Amino acid sequence: MKNTLLFALMAGTLLFMWQFISFAGANLHEADQRYHPMQDRILADLAAYNLDDAGYMLGQPAPNATNEEREAYMGTRAGQPWAHVVWHPAQDTDMLKPLLRGFTSNMFIAGLLYWLLGQLRTVNPWRGALFTLVVAYVGYTYFVYSDHVWYDTPDHVVHLIDTVVPWSVVGALGGLMHARSRA
Repeated sequence: MKNTLLFALMAGTLLFMWQFISFAGANLHEADQRYHPMQDRILADLAAYNLDDAGYMLGQPAPNATNEEREAYMGTRAGQPWAHVVWHPAQDTDMLKPLLRGFTSNMFIAGLLYWLLGQLRTVNPWRGALFTLVVAYVGYTYFVYSDHVWYDTPDHVVHLIDTVVPWSVVGALGGLMHARSRA
């Protein structure tokens, strides 16, 4: 249990630091967080619609449309603009809660990973890294790449880097710690 907690703390910290570097420090996700000089006007225009706090897919038929209405509507959409908008009516600038939730979840998943690596018959840094990359790639493909396939998200390649770099290091560290504790 002591090794699991130690690994969770070390790996959780590493993952948390990578996320900071990726999203803020190096701004690798800039393609999905671009600034627009007309942002205040766009936000004011959207605010006028009194939207609920939700995600909106703009450029689709109404949910109660008949099949014929759907087909007719979609026939007019080719080459037209569309948007996937996540709307929040009020910005929360409190950083403490998201930082704590992010760090805590990173520690929790690191602990789960350490337990999972412990289920392997033999483990070493190389095998830990490889096993972890497979698990991380499954998650990336199912969530991030699937979103890219349907919604053409611009930063899916950076998310792949976010999958490979920190998780290979975390997996190697977990493999090393397990190998040493079994020796």
